[in-house]
Order: sequence, then C-alpha cells, then structure tokens
Amino acid sequence: MFDISMIKNIIKNEKIYNQTLAIIKNMSCVDFIYKSRNFIECGGYYKLSEEEKARFLGLIHKFGAAFAGHMIDLDARSVNSLIKLAKLEKYTMRTYNGVRVPTVNEIKLGSIGLEKEDIYPIGKDKHDLLLVLHWLVSGLLSGYSGAGYRYNYKSGVGLEDNIWVMLKRVEGVVLDICRWCESGLEGDIKCLRGYKLSGSVYLNFAKDEVIPEESIKKVIFELERLLVNNWGSNKNKQALYLINKFKKLSKLSPYEMVQLRELLASINSGDVRINDLRSKCEKVLSNKDILIRNRKAFVFNIIETLKSKNYNWCSEKQMAIIDDAIDFIENINEDVNSEVAVSINNMYDSLGDGDFGIC
Repeated sequence: MFDISMIKNIIKNEKIYNQTLAIIKNMSCVDFIYKSRNFIECGGYYKLSEEEKARFLGLIHKFGAAFAGHMIDLDARSVNSLIKLAKLEKYTMRTYNGVRVPTVNEIKLGSIGLEKEDIYPIGKDKHDLLLVLHWLVSGLLSGYSGAGYRYNYKSGVGLEDNIWVMLKRVEGVVLDICRWCESGLEGDIKCLRGYKLSGSVYLNFAKDEVIPEESIKKVIFELERLLVNNWGSNKNKQALYLINKFKKLSKLSPYEMVQLRELLASINSGDVRINDLRSKCEKVLSNKDILIRNRKAFVFNIIETLKSKNYNWCSEKQMAIIDDAIDFIENINEDVNSEVAVSINNMYDSLGDGDFGIC
C-alpha cells in the first residue's frame, strides 16, 4: 500500500504534492513511474538524501505533468516506430568506376563497397531523446544504452542499478524530454511521419554491380571457424555481436553484413601476407650457410619465433631484419654472378688473343 507520508514531508507545495500523488497512482502504465512507485514502497527511497528525494520526486512530477497528454498516443510501440523514422540509412556504392547509387541486390546482400550515411530528419539530439523516452515508457534497456548510457548488469542477477541510479545518469535528458513534450513534440512527430528520404530510390541493375560470391551464412560460418577463441579485438567483438544477433533474429542490416564481409576479406588478405612471410623465411633458411659465414645468424632466431606462431604475426622490426637478410643474399648472388661473368669474359678475351678464333 502506498504511504503518502513518504512524499508529503518533501513536497511542501500542496498543488504539486497532489499532482505528484496522482501521477504515481494513475500513470503506472509508464514503466518509469511504475518502478518509481515500487522504489518508494520497497524502502529504497528512504536511503536517499533529502536533496536526492526532492530531485527524484521532481522528475516524477515534471515528466508526469508533461507526458500525461501524450500517454495514449506514445506507448512503447509508437515510440519505437518514431525511433526508426528518426534515423534513416542512405546508401551509396563505391566501385572501381567511382561512387554511384547502389542496386537493390547490393543493398539486400550487403556487398563490399556499400557505404552508409545516417540521416536524422529532426536531428540526432532528438533521436537520442526518443531513445531515452522509449526506456522511460517501456523499461527496455536498449533505448538507454542506445543513447550512450551505461548500466551495471550481472549475468544470473540482472540489473543491479535501482531506478534512481538510472535516472541520475539521464536527469538532464529527462528534463529536455519534458520541455519537448510541452512544446515541439507534436510538430516533430508530424515531420517524421511525412518525411521522404531523397536519393533512396535504388537501381535494379548496374554494369559494375557487385554480387558477393558467398551468402552471409557462409561468411558467418567462416568467421566462426577462423576466429574461434580469438574475439579479443574491437573488430572481432563487434563481429561476435553481429553473429549472435543474426542467430537470434535471422537478419542483419545491409551495413552490418558489409562489416562481416569486410572482416572476412581482411583475414583472407592476411593469409596472403602470411604466405608471403613464410616464403621470405624459407628463402633465408635456404641460404643459411652464407648468412652464418657473414655473422648474420640472428635472423634465424626471429624465424624460429615466427614459425612457432605459424607465421601469424610479425613486427616491423622483425620484418626489417628478414628483408635485410634477403637483400644481403641477393647482393651476394649478384656479386657472384658478376664475378663469374667477368671470368668468362676474360677467358673469351684470352682465347681471342691466341691462335684459336671464337666464331
């Protein structure tokens, strides 16, 4: 049972007190209000300082008063629809012929070369306000994190932050949402619902159309095989997130597919570099005697290290030493060839000066 004395001693103004009480009792369909009421009833509210209690109740009152007139039209589903309209994706395609409008298939398949531009019809700031509003209305953390705010979540436990801790991080944003609800929100909603993205009509065909050889399922299979237990880098972590997203939803956005295709392509091009490195090392090893005689045996320690790592990585300094050894070998060989050539020429000259002519 809600104890009104919990807020009576904080809100001295009778009118604001009555309004806040009505909001807490009657707007529980809004997740933020529902959780705030539970926070008060369960005693977490008592642990706040007097100043924090005032700020907490102030946010409830200001948001409830500003949002009450929009509550019917802006449920969680409606706000989510507005978020999708507030951030649109416009694509271009970069090929060997330059930049052009992409084809429908290039977008559908997420071809490499596809570039994305984010379009915010009412501005990025208001898009982020919608994300936080979605969290306030629905309680879904995707809106909170999507706007750039972090929270403490533990597997098997759940969300560790109470509603006040969550609110403190976005306190200024909530106040901006209140002002927006009071002035400008309706006009922006009309703008979003009537907005037409220019340049969003894509080609059915292009002479230089880029069609991927592998399906996105095959790309994901290859990435999982190549990156098993090696998800440490930021690029690889992002790939793992997208792979899990695909497994859960069975779809990715065009640019998300591009990211996975580009990562696989970079790994495959890395395989070419690995083969090149292995080839260089084999050349050095085949001339081991020459290098040892000329006190350049240190390079073999480096090659042993690279070999133990299956030639997967080589520092610039290590590569410089290997290249230096190869240059030395090639110079030695050139000198030997020059000496042989000189000897042959001298022999020919000697023969030419004698009794035997060379024809």
